[in-house]
Amino acid sequence: ARPVVAELCDALEEARSASRARRGTLRITLSFDAYVQTVARNLAAFQRAYPEIELELSFNEAFVDIVQDGFHAGIRLGDLIGPDMIAVRVSPPQRQVIFGSPVYFDMHGRPQRPADLLNHNCIQYRYIASQQFAEWQFDDKGETTTVDVRGNLVVNNTRALIASAVLGLGLGWLFHSNVEPELQSGALECVLENYSLKRPAYYLYFPKANAQLEVLRVFIDFMKQQASN
Repeated sequence: ARPVVAELCDALEEARSASRARRGTLRITLSFDAYVQTVARNLAAFQRAYPEIELELSFNEAFVDIVQDGFHAGIRLGDLIGPDMIAVRVSPPQRQVIFGSPVYFDMHGRPQRPADLLNHNCIQYRYIASQQFAEWQFDDKGETTTVDVRGNLVVNNTRALIASAVLGLGLGWLFHSNVEPELQSGALECVLENYSLKRPAYYLYFPKANAQLEVLRVFIDFMKQQASN
């Protein structure tokens, strides 16, 4: 049997490690959509469980070099993460949808195929970082196609896009998870669902050098536990 003093030392070291893991600052870069889909719903529970971990969230829709910019981790869609990063899934896969209000469809009808969108008023989203318009992409029998939509309203905020669509100002294009509450309430309805393009899940990613960072490991374990509940 091991000496009692050795077992006591091991127990004390485990207690110290657990205490260290529950203190410190964790800096994460992510888009606002990634925050809504992954962190927001779990943030209050995390802060209650680990009140001495300071979680710093930096919102940026552009891809950020987390090492150069001093972040411990980031959260992005899986297909946007470099192969040199460790990645942990923190959401279900995403699905892009076209949506509008019942009032809009009563006035303008429903598109039956992606090309019909050329005859509709589409609310366009302009990325803040790149200043480019988001492309409206579709799955057409296994092939990804793009429609160059037009409209008289441009926004750079997903909440503004959703609110505008609810008012009947045009059709919108986002992830299904972005508009789930409005779809459930009937304020918005989806069209062209047979052409919906599937996208990867959101992943929390970090360099190998940060794999042993205790506050990061605590956050990862917590997020994985919440995802499985």
